[in-house]
Amino acid sequence: MLILLITERSRQKSDLRSLLKEVGKSIETTVVTTPLAALQALQTTKYDGVLFDIKLPARAYVKVMRTLGTQWPPFAFVTTQPQFAIDAFELGAIDYIIKPVAPDRLELALERMEAKARSAAPAVPLPEDNKIVLRDRDNVWLLKPKEIQSIQAVQNYCKINFGKEHVLIRRPLKLLSEKLAPHGFFRISRDWIVNIGQVEKCSVTVAKNLKVRMNGGMELDMSRRQTLAFRQLFTL
Repeated sequence: MLILLITERSRQKSDLRSLLKEVGKSIETTVVTTPLAALQALQTTKYDGVLFDIKLPARAYVKVMRTLGTQWPPFAFVTTQPQFAIDAFELGAIDYIIKPVAPDRLELALERMEAKARSAAPAVPLPEDNKIVLRDRDNVWLLKPKEIQSIQAVQNYCKINFGKEHVLIRRPLKLLSEKLAPHGFFRISRDWIVNIGQVEKCSVTVAKNLKVRMNGGMELDMSRRQTLAFRQLFTL
Protein backbone atom coordinates (compact mmCIF):
# COMPACT_ATOMS: atom_id res chain seq x y z
CA MET A 1 0.00 0.00 0.00
CA LEU A 2 1.42 3.37 -1.05
CA ILE A 3 0.60 6.28 1.27
CA LEU A 4 1.35 9.98 0.90
CA LEU A 5 1.93 11.53 4.33
CA ILE A 6 1.48 15.30 4.38
CA THR A 7 2.99 16.74 7.54
CA GLU A 8 4.45 19.93 8.94
CA ARG A 9 7.10 17.91 10.77
CA SER A 10 10.45 16.89 9.31
CA ARG A 11 10.78 13.43 7.76
CA GLN A 12 12.98 12.33 10.66
CA LYS A 13 10.55 13.55 13.36
CA SER A 14 7.28 12.21 11.95
CA ASP A 15 5.73 9.98 14.63
CA LEU A 16 3.00 8.98 12.20
CA ARG A 17 5.51 7.62 9.71
CA SER A 18 6.95 5.37 12.42
CA LEU A 19 3.46 4.22 13.37
CA LEU A 20 2.69 3.34 9.73
CA LYS A 21 5.72 1.05 9.72
CA GLU A 22 4.43 -0.60 12.89
CA VAL A 23 0.95 -1.13 11.46
CA GLY A 24 2.03 -2.93 8.28
CA LYS A 25 5.28 -4.08 6.68
CA SER A 26 3.69 -3.72 3.23
CA ILE A 27 3.07 0.02 3.63
CA GLU A 28 5.40 2.38 1.80
CA THR A 29 5.24 6.04 2.79
CA THR A 30 6.21 9.19 0.91
CA VAL A 31 6.54 12.24 3.17
CA VAL A 32 5.99 15.82 1.97
CA THR A 33 5.93 19.01 4.02
CA THR A 34 4.52 21.69 1.68
CA PRO A 35 1.40 22.09 -0.52
CA LEU A 36 3.56 22.37 -3.65
CA ALA A 37 5.40 19.14 -2.85
CA ALA A 38 2.06 17.42 -2.24
CA LEU A 39 0.71 18.60 -5.61
CA GLN A 40 3.84 17.42 -7.44
CA ALA A 41 3.76 14.03 -5.71
CA LEU A 42 0.09 13.45 -6.53
CA GLN A 43 0.55 14.47 -10.17
CA THR A 44 3.41 12.01 -10.71
CA THR A 45 2.47 8.98 -8.54
CA LYS A 46 -0.73 7.04 -7.97
CA TYR A 47 -1.19 6.76 -4.19
CA ASP A 48 -3.61 4.42 -2.42
CA GLY A 49 -4.34 7.05 0.20
CA VAL A 50 -3.29 10.35 1.78
CA LEU A 51 -2.84 11.12 5.48
CA PHE A 52 -2.83 14.73 6.66
CA ASP A 53 -0.80 15.35 9.81
CA ILE A 54 -1.13 19.13 9.81
CA LYS A 55 -2.63 22.02 11.74
CA LEU A 56 -6.12 22.97 10.58
CA PRO A 57 -7.68 24.79 8.82
CA ALA A 58 -5.50 23.97 5.82
CA ARG A 59 -6.63 26.36 3.10
CA ALA A 60 -3.51 25.84 0.98
CA TYR A 61 -4.19 22.11 0.78
CA VAL A 62 -7.84 22.71 -0.08
CA LYS A 63 -6.57 24.57 -3.15
CA VAL A 64 -4.45 21.51 -4.03
CA MET A 65 -7.56 19.30 -3.78
CA ARG A 66 -9.50 21.61 -6.10
CA THR A 67 -6.62 21.60 -8.59
CA LEU A 68 -6.56 17.80 -8.76
CA GLY A 69 -10.33 17.30 -8.65
CA THR A 70 -11.28 13.64 -9.17
CA GLN A 71 -7.62 12.57 -9.20
CA TRP A 72 -7.47 13.00 -5.41
CA PRO A 73 -7.05 9.62 -3.61
CA PRO A 74 -8.94 8.65 -0.43
CA PHE A 75 -7.70 10.83 2.43
CA ALA A 76 -7.91 11.14 6.20
CA PHE A 77 -6.83 13.65 8.85
CA VAL A 78 -4.76 12.94 11.95
CA THR A 79 -4.94 15.87 14.33
CA THR A 80 -5.34 17.22 17.86
CA GLN A 81 -8.20 19.50 16.72
CA PRO A 82 -11.62 17.81 17.00
CA GLN A 83 -13.47 21.04 16.12
CA PHE A 84 -12.66 20.70 12.40
CA ALA A 85 -14.10 17.19 11.93
CA ILE A 86 -17.29 18.37 10.17
CA ASP A 87 -15.27 20.53 7.77
CA ALA A 88 -13.01 17.57 6.96
CA PHE A 89 -15.91 15.24 6.15
CA GLU A 90 -17.52 17.93 3.98
CA LEU A 91 -14.29 17.99 1.98
CA GLY A 92 -14.66 14.25 1.42
CA ALA A 93 -12.38 12.79 4.10
CA ILE A 94 -13.01 9.12 4.86
CA ASP A 95 -11.74 9.40 8.43
CA TYR A 96 -10.75 11.89 11.12
CA ILE A 97 -8.41 10.58 13.81
CA ILE A 98 -7.75 12.42 17.06
CA LYS A 99 -4.27 12.12 18.55
CA PRO A 100 -2.80 10.19 20.29
CA VAL A 101 -3.21 7.54 17.58
CA ALA A 102 -3.51 3.86 18.46
CA PRO A 103 -2.21 1.35 15.86
CA ASP A 104 -5.65 -0.30 15.57
CA ARG A 105 -7.28 3.06 14.88
CA LEU A 106 -4.77 3.90 12.16
CA GLU A 107 -5.18 0.43 10.64
CA LEU A 108 -8.94 0.98 10.44
CA ALA A 109 -8.40 4.23 8.51
CA LEU A 110 -6.08 2.43 6.07
CA GLU A 111 -8.67 -0.31 5.56
CA ARG A 112 -11.27 2.33 4.75
CA MET A 113 -8.90 3.79 2.16
CA GLU A 114 -8.44 0.36 0.58
CA ALA A 115 -12.19 -0.25 0.55
CA LYS A 116 -12.89 3.05 -1.20
CA ALA A 117 -10.16 2.38 -3.77
CA ARG A 118 -11.63 -1.08 -4.47
CA SER A 119 -15.12 0.30 -4.98
CA ALA A 120 -13.78 2.87 -7.44
CA ALA A 121 -11.87 0.38 -9.59
CA PRO A 122 -12.95 -3.24 -9.06
CA ALA A 123 -10.47 -5.90 -10.14
CA VAL A 124 -11.34 -8.42 -12.83
CA PRO A 125 -11.27 -11.99 -11.41
CA LEU A 126 -8.98 -14.53 -13.03
CA PRO A 127 -10.80 -17.21 -15.09
CA GLU A 128 -10.69 -20.61 -13.35
CA ASP A 129 -9.21 -22.53 -16.30
CA ASN A 130 -6.70 -19.89 -17.35
CA LYS A 131 -3.11 -20.27 -16.28
CA ILE A 132 -1.11 -17.49 -14.69
CA VAL A 133 2.28 -16.63 -16.12
CA LEU A 134 4.91 -15.98 -13.44
CA ARG A 135 8.52 -15.23 -14.19
CA ASP A 136 11.79 -14.20 -12.66
CA ARG A 137 15.15 -13.56 -14.30
CA ASP A 138 15.79 -17.18 -15.22
CA ASN A 139 12.46 -19.04 -15.19
CA VAL A 140 8.87 -18.90 -16.38
CA TRP A 141 6.02 -20.83 -14.69
CA LEU A 142 2.48 -21.50 -15.93
CA LEU A 143 0.19 -22.13 -12.95
CA LYS A 144 -3.49 -22.58 -12.26
CA PRO A 145 -4.75 -20.42 -9.36
CA LYS A 146 -5.28 -23.52 -7.17
CA GLU A 147 -1.55 -24.34 -7.39
CA ILE A 148 -0.63 -21.16 -5.51
CA GLN A 149 -0.39 -21.76 -1.76
CA SER A 150 0.09 -18.27 -0.33
CA ILE A 151 1.09 -14.70 -1.15
CA GLN A 152 3.09 -12.41 1.11
CA ALA A 153 3.46 -8.63 0.80
CA VAL A 154 7.14 -7.66 0.84
CA GLN A 155 7.50 -3.88 0.61
CA ASN A 156 6.34 -2.94 -2.93
CA TYR A 157 6.31 -6.57 -4.09
CA CYS A 158 4.26 -9.70 -3.56
CA LYS A 159 5.98 -13.02 -2.95
CA ILE A 160 3.92 -15.80 -4.55
CA ASN A 161 4.57 -19.23 -3.01
CA PHE A 162 3.82 -22.44 -4.93
CA GLY A 163 5.26 -25.90 -4.37
CA LYS A 164 8.87 -25.37 -3.30
CA GLU A 165 9.22 -22.24 -5.42
CA HIS A 166 8.42 -18.57 -5.05
CA VAL A 167 8.36 -15.53 -7.34
CA LEU A 168 8.40 -11.80 -6.54
CA ILE A 169 6.11 -9.59 -8.62
CA ARG A 170 5.46 -5.86 -8.36
CA ARG A 171 1.73 -5.83 -7.62
CA PRO A 172 -0.37 -4.53 -4.68
CA LEU A 173 -1.56 -7.29 -2.35
CA LYS A 174 -5.12 -5.92 -2.40
CA LEU A 175 -5.28 -6.32 -6.20
CA LEU A 176 -4.19 -9.97 -6.03
CA SER A 177 -6.64 -10.56 -3.18
CA GLU A 178 -9.54 -9.34 -5.31
CA LYS A 179 -8.49 -11.29 -8.41
CA LEU A 180 -7.99 -14.54 -6.50
CA ALA A 181 -10.89 -14.34 -4.03
CA PRO A 182 -13.29 -16.19 -6.40
CA HIS A 183 -10.80 -19.09 -6.49
CA GLY A 184 -10.81 -19.74 -2.73
CA PHE A 185 -8.16 -17.29 -1.57
CA PHE A 186 -8.59 -15.31 1.65
CA ARG A 187 -6.60 -12.38 3.01
CA ILE A 188 -5.77 -13.35 6.59
CA SER A 189 -3.86 -10.18 7.50
CA ARG A 190 -2.41 -7.02 6.03
CA ASP A 191 0.60 -8.98 4.74
CA TRP A 192 -0.76 -12.44 3.78
CA ILE A 193 -3.24 -14.14 1.41
CA VAL A 194 -3.73 -17.91 1.64
CA ASN A 195 -5.35 -20.53 -0.56
CA ILE A 196 -8.07 -22.02 1.66
CA GLY A 197 -7.77 -25.28 -0.29
CA GLN A 198 -4.21 -25.65 0.99
CA VAL A 199 -5.00 -24.91 4.64
CA GLU A 200 -4.40 -28.07 6.66
CA LYS A 201 -5.64 -26.85 10.03
CA CYS A 202 -6.96 -23.81 11.92
CA SER A 203 -6.29 -23.30 15.63
CA VAL A 204 -7.23 -20.63 18.17
CA THR A 205 -4.48 -18.52 19.74
CA VAL A 206 -4.35 -17.19 23.29
CA ALA A 207 -5.67 -13.86 21.95
CA LYS A 208 -8.71 -15.75 20.50
CA ASN A 209 -7.58 -15.12 16.92
CA LEU A 210 -7.07 -17.90 14.40
CA LYS A 211 -3.80 -19.40 13.24
CA VAL A 212 -3.68 -21.34 9.97
CA ARG A 213 -1.37 -24.23 9.23
CA MET A 214 -0.66 -24.68 5.53
CA ASN A 215 0.17 -27.91 3.72
CA GLY A 216 3.87 -28.37 4.37
CA GLY A 217 3.71 -27.04 7.94
CA MET A 218 3.99 -23.25 7.59
CA GLU A 219 1.90 -21.47 10.27
CA LEU A 220 0.48 -17.96 9.86
CA ASP A 221 -1.43 -15.74 12.29
CA MET A 222 -4.76 -14.28 11.24
CA SER A 223 -5.57 -10.72 12.33
CA ARG A 224 -8.43 -10.06 14.73
CA ARG A 225 -10.54 -8.37 12.08
CA GLN A 226 -9.95 -11.11 9.51
CA THR A 227 -10.63 -13.82 12.09
CA LEU A 228 -14.16 -12.40 12.46
CA ALA A 229 -14.60 -12.21 8.69
CA PHE A 230 -13.29 -15.77 8.24
CA ARG A 231 -15.74 -17.16 10.80
CA GLN A 232 -18.63 -15.40 9.13
CA LEU A 233 -17.67 -16.74 5.70
CA PHE A 234 -16.75 -20.33 6.54
CA THR A 235 -18.82 -21.29 9.60
CA LEU A 236 -21.94 -23.37 8.89
